[in-house]
Amino acid sequence: LDDGRLTDGRGRTADFSNTVVIMTSNIGSKRILDTDAKIFETEEGREALRDVVTQELNNFFRPEFLNRIDDIVIFKGLTKDDLMGISGLELRKVQRMLEEREIILDVSTEAKRRLVDLGYEPALGARPLKRAILREIQNPLAESILEGGDLSAGTIKVNLDGERFTFKRA
Repeated sequence: LDDGRLTDGRGRTADFSNTVVIMTSNIGSKRILDTDAKIFETEEGREALRDVVTQELNNFFRPEFLNRIDDIVIFKGLTKDDLMGISGLELRKVQRMLEEREIILDVSTEAKRRLVDLGYEPALGARPLKRAILREIQNPLAESILEGGDLSAGTIKVNLDGERFTFKRA
């Protein structure tokens, strides 16, 4: 990495001189999740947490590797409020897929909260939320479209009936 070259397992080299390499890891995430989120609010708290995560990295990686990394960014875990925002972004992606069929998706706040509850797993980030949207919204809509159901063109309101998602033409 120092010379701006990357060599693969077959001995081929690639020019990496103008490349930014971003790596992610869950090393230290258990310690972060076990820590009160308020620690991120003070500089002292962030520094103490950084020291703990740096120690975890030192226990896992060789110093020769860590010495080649310019910076380490530590993220705090996602809250349910964060996931509410992410749910809006993910549901807009579903909406874009439905536009060619002239379907408008209107998901109630209550339904979004339920998706967040189903997809909230602090140690796993936003992926469980994406899976909940796929399982509870996207797949049922796709099945209805394929079956020629009454969820064709128009506005579809997604609500909750108890803990069950409902899809109704607006």
